Amino acid sequence: MGDNRQIEPGQAIKKSHFYKKRWFIVLIILIVVAIVGLSSYLFISSQKKSMIQSDQSNSNQSKPLSAKDKIVQISGQLGSAPSKETLSKTQTELTQLTKDATSVDVKQIYLNESFELYVNNNGYEQALAVANQSEQIRSTALTAANIAYVYMGLKDYSKAVQHYQLAADRSDKVDSPTIECPYNDYMASKHLAEALIK
Repeated sequence: MGDNRQIEPGQAIKKSHFYKKRWFIVLIILIVVAIVGLSSYLFISSQKKSMIQSDQSNSNQSKPLSAKDKIVQISGQLGSAPSKETLSKTQTELTQLTKDATSVDVKQIYLNESFELYVNNNGYEQALAVANQSEQIRSTALTAANIAYVYMGLKDYSKAVQHYQLAADRSDKVDSPTIECPYNDYMASKHLAEALIK
């Protein structure tokens, strides 16, 4: 039937003590393994994070700014009421960027920024020169409208009418004058200029 062997009281204590010791050793080993594993994970994670940050900073340093990013940077330098010296420095920088630009689109971005800089500071003659340069690079509705806008500032309303008509001709026509679109805006500006002709 079963094993009828009797365990002596001293032997039972030794066996129980042996199992407790064995479980205690296994528990210590598991704790050590867990600590080593967690430490390794944290170390590797910190190394990986620093490598990623290093790669990002290296890529940011080696990657040149886009034209739009340069414009944002330049606009930030101007502030709300720039001095004549700041305007001159900014315009020189924009002129150089325009010369250095390799694509027509990038040249247009810099020319448009130069145009806005001059118009916002009542430099209509300079704005007209920049707008004409932009028109020579790429004739669009916007370039014609910019020229018309300058002529409005210079109070040469007949030339403004001609250029607003040109801008309207270059934009998509819309049948309804109540819809907001460049065509209707150009036509409204043209009618305003016509009303101002004496």
